Amino acid sequence: QLYPANAAVLYAAYRVHSDLAFQAIDLLALAAPDSLQLHRALAEHMVNEGHVQEAIAEYRKALENSPGLAGVHYELGEALLADSHLEASLVDAEKEFESALTLNPSDARSECKLGIIELWRSSPRTAFDHYARALKLNPEIVCAKLGLAGLFIDEGKTQEALGYLQSAARSEPYNAEVRHRLAVLYRSLGQDQEADRELAAFQELEKVQNQLQKAMQRVPPSN
Repeated sequence: QLYPANAAVLYAAYRVHSDLAFQAIDLLALAAPDSLQLHRALAEHMVNEGHVQEAIAEYRKALENSPGLAGVHYELGEALLADSHLEASLVDAEKEFESALTLNPSDARSECKLGIIELWRSSPRTAFDHYARALKLNPEIVCAKLGLAGLFIDEGKTQEALGYLQSAARSEPYNAEVRHRLAVLYRSLGQDQEADRELAAFQELEKVQNQLQKAMQRVPPSN
């Protein structure tokens, strides 16, 4: 609380949380080796390590134990989307997001993912409906604002798109995609000062993210 931006404090917090996370997984493996919680924790860890296929297998094991958890259906859907954009994977992911919504009708994230799937299928009208429902469920959800902005840009309705992108920037000011798309839209509208401001913000965010990715690539894989 006293030093929220102090590098030494932040590093100490990272180490504490990392150690606690691995200790918890070890204890889970000992106490409940075939539990929903262990399979879910392993799946989340594998996603972070980039092992998506292995994560999918763990999520499926988790759902075998507890098929009524909306969050696990959502996470499995995300993993399936990350694994491939082929139609078969889209169908499987769609089923998981629909299951999540059946179990939790207020799940704005699943509505948003269904919108993304419909965009990949070149079904903008259906995508619009999913994004609109997501935004109604959660007025701050950025993926829906980005989706609606893109659809309005495709229709030439730039002012409507601008409103959604500006709203997305207020919701997530450090979202690089939002900043980039705002810069492009401002440039197309001839608002060069605003475009330069958003481009500078985007470039700074990209610089930080690239530095972090390079640093993480040098970290040896955990056991």
